[in-house]
Amino acid sequence: MALFPVVESLNITSNAAHQSSHLYCQAAGSDASDGSAKGIHLRWIFKNKLGENHLAKGDHWGNQIPFGAETEGAPDPLIIADEPGLLAPQPTTDSFNRANDWVRIFRFPYVGLFTTLNLTTPPQVVNDNRRTWVYQQGGRAYQLRLPDLARYSQARTAFDPRTNPQGFLNSYGAGILELECLEGLFFKARFGMQEWSGNAELKAEVLTVESEGTSAEKQVAARQTFTSSSVNGATLQSENLRSVRFTASNCSIQALYLEFYSDQVDNAISRKTIDFVGKYALYTDDARAESELEPSSGLVHGKWPRYNDSAFVNTQNYIDRWKGNDPDPTERNLKEIVNKYLQWSYSSNNPKGIEPFTIYLNDGERETYEVSNLDLLQVAATDYHTARMLGLGTLDVASEVFSGDYMYVAEYITEGDLGDGGGAREVQHLFTTLPTSINDQRLPLPVDLDDLVLGISTGTGEEQANITDDEGYVTGARTRFVSLFALPVPEYDDVSFYQTNTAYNTGEFTFPVNVGLEYKGTFEANWRKPELSSTDEYQNAVPPFTSPHNETVAINIPDDNEALYVHREREDGPHQYSSYGVNWFSRSTRSSVIKSLTTTFPSLNQLLPPGNVAPLLIREESPLLLTSAAEQTRLQNISGGDKTLIRLTFDYHTGHELLSYKITPEDMGSFTDPLHPDAIYPDSEEIFADEVDIYFRDELPNQVVGKVKSVANDLSNPVLSIVRTENYPLYSTGEELVPTLTPSQMPNFVGGVLIVEETEFVIHEVSPSSVLGEGPIFKVYKRELTDAVFAGTNSIPQAGADLQAPEVQADGKMLAIENMVSPSSWGGPNPHPLQVQIGDNWSIHREVIEREGPDDDPEQILEKFRGLYDDAAIIAVTGETGVYQITFNSTQLAHHPQYSANGTSVDWYGGIVRVH
Repeated sequence: MALFPVVESLNITSNAAHQSSHLYCQAAGSDASDGSAKGIHLRWIFKNKLGENHLAKGDHWGNQIPFGAETEGAPDPLIIADEPGLLAPQPTTDSFNRANDWVRIFRFPYVGLFTTLNLTTPPQVVNDNRRTWVYQQGGRAYQLRLPDLARYSQARTAFDPRTNPQGFLNSYGAGILELECLEGLFFKARFGMQEWSGNAELKAEVLTVESEGTSAEKQVAARQTFTSSSVNGATLQSENLRSVRFTASNCSIQALYLEFYSDQVDNAISRKTIDFVGKYALYTDDARAESELEPSSGLVHGKWPRYNDSAFVNTQNYIDRWKGNDPDPTERNLKEIVNKYLQWSYSSNNPKGIEPFTIYLNDGERETYEVSNLDLLQVAATDYHTARMLGLGTLDVASEVFSGDYMYVAEYITEGDLGDGGGAREVQHLFTTLPTSINDQRLPLPVDLDDLVLGISTGTGEEQANITDDEGYVTGARTRFVSLFALPVPEYDDVSFYQTNTAYNTGEFTFPVNVGLEYKGTFEANWRKPELSSTDEYQNAVPPFTSPHNETVAINIPDDNEALYVHREREDGPHQYSSYGVNWFSRSTRSSVIKSLTTTFPSLNQLLPPGNVAPLLIREESPLLLTSAAEQTRLQNISGGDKTLIRLTFDYHTGHELLSYKITPEDMGSFTDPLHPDAIYPDSEEIFADEVDIYFRDELPNQVVGKVKSVANDLSNPVLSIVRTENYPLYSTGEELVPTLTPSQMPNFVGGVLIVEETEFVIHEVSPSSVLGEGPIFKVYKRELTDAVFAGTNSIPQAGADLQAPEVQADGKMLAIENMVSPSSWGGPNPHPLQVQIGDNWSIHREVIEREGPDDDPEQILEKFRGLYDDAAIIAVTGETGVYQITFNSTQLAHHPQYSANGTSVDWYGGIVRVH
C-alpha cells in the first residue's frame, strides 16, 4: 500500500544510475525492544559534489520566500546579515536548484532472485598471460581472476579451461579466486560447492565499491570462514558488491548465485509490488516537520532511548529547537536556518547558502564572518530525529513491514554538473537498500575508551598551559582534570585477501557518528544521570516517579589523537568511566571497556589570617580616653611585679573562612539537595580554623637595601634568577647603603620579597658572597612564578617559555624584606601560650544564594560558614539613616569560652551580621 496521500510510481529511465555514487540510503529495523519505533528506520544523504552543495528543496526553489517572512519581530540591531535581495531563478546547469526537488522513497517486499553463474561450463575468453577468464551468462559479463601463478601454471599443464574448467579449478586447489561482475552491483553471494572430505574449508570475502564504475576502488565488505557441510550454500550479504574472493580447501567451486539490485527493482516494478512511501525535502511548515519527528503520538516521545538507562527522547525539545525563540540574538532556530539556506542558495553561485554576518562589539569595533547554512543543517542532521525534520530520513511504521524483509529505493533527479566529467545533464539517481526486517537493527559499533590521561590534554602534541600536577590535580582547588580519549573505531577497509583473520560484515552494523560518556561511583549500581555531556537548556523524558535530568548531548567523534572530553572531577573516591557509540539512527551500543580512577583530594586550606589586628598597652588613665573602666579594673587586679596588660583586637568572621561553590549537576553528583552535609564536598572534610596563634617580637621586620650589581639565569633551574648585590650610593650625602645580613638572618628572608625598581620577586635562597664589596646573593623566582605564588595557584609556565628575570633600567636600587610568615622569623618564645579559640564548637552552616553569572544568567552558589544562626527581627533605628537593629528571636550571646573576669581573658568584639 502507498504511504503517501498522492500515489507516485517509479519509472526507470535511460539515464538511471543504480547505486549512484551521489546518493546513499540505508535501512535499519527495530522490533521496539529497546524503545525505538517498531518498523523500518530510513536515512539518506547526498554525496560527493551533490552532497557538498545541496539539500533537496522540494517546491521551494522558484517560489520566492521574502526575507524576514519566516520569522516575526525586528532583527537584533547588533547583528546585520547582508541579505542578497530577491533574485530570479537561475539556470540549473550551474547548480542543483530545480523545481520538484524531492527525494522519493519506494518499498517492495524482498524475494530471492538469484542469477546463476555456472563455473563448470567453459568460459568465453581465457587469457593465460593475465590468468583471467571471462564469462558471459544471464546477460552479464564476469571476470574470474586466478592470481596464484604457481598453481595456475601447474593446473594449466594438465587441464585446458576451454574444455575442462572443473578439472582445472580442482587442480588449482586452494589458490585465491576472485570473480568480478563487470555489469551491475549485487548485494548477496551464495556458493555452490562440492565437498571432497569432512575437512572442507571455504574462506570467503565480498568486496564493495562506491559506484557501478569498474574503476571504483574495492574494499572488503564482509569476510567469513565456512567449514564442513556449511561450505555448500555459504552466503554473504552486504552493500554495493562488485566481487567475490575466496579460497577452497578439500572442496571445489561449482557455481556462484548472485542477487543484483537492478533485478530486484525491475522485478518489483513489473510485478507491481512496489509501493510509494513518500517524498522528502527541506520543510518550512511546522506540521510536516513535526509529523516526521513523531508520526503518531507516543511513538517517539518518552520511548526512544537517549541513549540508554531511563533517559528518553523528549520531542518537545526538538520542536523548541525547530521553531522556538532563543534570547541570544546570535542563535537561530532550525526552521530559520532552513529558510536562510533556501534564501542564500537561491542563486547558483552560492549553493552552500553562505551568509555574511557583521557583529558590532561594545567598543564600536565590528567583526565580519561567514556561515554556511548548508553546513549547519548537515551537522544538525547527525541526530536522526533532527534529520527526519529536515527531510533526510523517515520512519516506516506500517504494519505490513512488521513481518518479512523489505527493500527500499531512494530516487533523486539532478540536472546540474555532478563534477564527474559528464557535464550538466539529467540523471536519475537510484539507491536500493539491503533486504531489511525489523530484526535487522544494524546497531552501531561501540566506541571504546583509551587509557585515562591525567590533566588537561588535547593529545595534539601542542604545548598546553600546565595548570595541574602530574596526577591532574589543581593546586589550591578541589579539582582534578581527567582527559578522556577514544580508541579509533575499526574502519574495516581491508583491501588484501584475508588481510586479517577477523570476520566481519559491514552490512550488519553501522558506524558511530557520535559518542556518549558514562560515569559513576565505582560502588554505585547504575551509571549517573545526567551524563557528563548534557545541557541544562533541555530535559530528557524520564519514566514516572523518576527525577528529571538534563538532556544528554552526544559528542562528535574527534579526530585521531584528539581528546574526546576533559572531565573536571570534583568528587573524592573511586569512579568509573565508560562510553557508547551512537549511529545516525540515534541508537547506541555500549562499550564493554570500563576505566577506573580513584581521586583523593587533600584537605584544602583556604583560611585567611585575622585582619585589622590592633594591640594597645593598657595604662592607667583618667579621664578614660583609650581604655574602658573594665580594663582599668583588670589592670588594678594584676598581682605581682609585671603589670603589663595588652588589649589585642582583631577581626575574624565569615569573610576569612567563607567557602563558596557553584552548584552544578556535575558537582552535585548523586545528591539532589545542596544543603546535604555531604553534597558537593563533605562538611567533615572542610578546613576551618580552630585557634588563632599570637606572635610577638620587639623589633620591626628586617630590611636590606642596596644595589643590584648583576642578574644571571640559574643554570640548574630555569625558573630562578641569581641577583648579586653591592652598595647603593646616596650622591646627595656621599654616603652608601650597605646590604648586610648575618648568616643567622639569611634563612628569615627565604620566602620574602626582593623589590628591584618597584618590581617584586619571591626569594628562593639567600647566600653570602665571597667577592669583596658584594652584599648577599639572592636567588629569586622569575616574574611568572612569583605571580603564581602571590595568586596561590599552580599556573606553571610551559616548558621553554620566555620568563621575565629582574631587570635594571634605572639606578638598580633593591630592597629585600624579611619573611614574617615564617614562625622562625619571630624568634622565641613564640607563639604566645594563649591560643584564641574560634567560636564555641560551631557547626558548619550551609546557604544557597543566587547571583548573576558571567553571561548575566542567574547561577546558584552554595556558601559554607560558621557562627550563630537564628531567625531575627530587623527594624530601622529611628532618626538614623541606614542603621538597623537586629534582635535574635531566641539566641543569647554568652561570653567567649575563654572569658575570665581576671587575668588572661578572651571575649567577643565587633563582628558582622549576615542576613539571608
